[in-house]
Amino acid sequence: MAVESVPLLASRNRTKLVGLPELNGQVQAFWHPVQILPIGIDIAFIAVRPDMMGLCSEWTRRENAPIVSAVVSYENLAIIDAVLGLGAQAIFPQLFHSFGLLATLVLARETYNGNRSFTLGLRKVETKLQGKQNLTNTKATLMKTQPMSEAQA
Repeated sequence: MAVESVPLLASRNRTKLVGLPELNGQVQAFWHPVQILPIGIDIAFIAVRPDMMGLCSEWTRRENAPIVSAVVSYENLAIIDAVLGLGAQAIFPQLFHSFGLLATLVLARETYNGNRSFTLGLRKVETKLQGKQNLTNTKATLMKTQPMSEAQA
């Protein structure tokens, strides 16, 4: 697991997320937000604050992006818009209680997996559709340039 820009959730000396003693894993904290994440990041916690707007790069929307969890200190339209822009699968308050945290992470993981499966399925359908379109265009070209029927083409 990795932590980005949320020093209150990670201890620099420990490999546990504060409030989640049953979830052990590698914790990495970054300040300022990085443009490229290291390999092997499963979950990225991103602080969404007014001074952080626009600092996160496009890696949050890439196909191989980790689960993105936004950590917010308060709610307003600009913050919510920034969270939606990140494509976050989960939102946590900055001052949180450990109750519900694990359930939210599980739900975020399921949402992430569902979105990923949907995206892969959509790509397959798009590829198949493109192949059929290419075949139709080739048939039309053959029928125009050579006197033949559609069945022959």
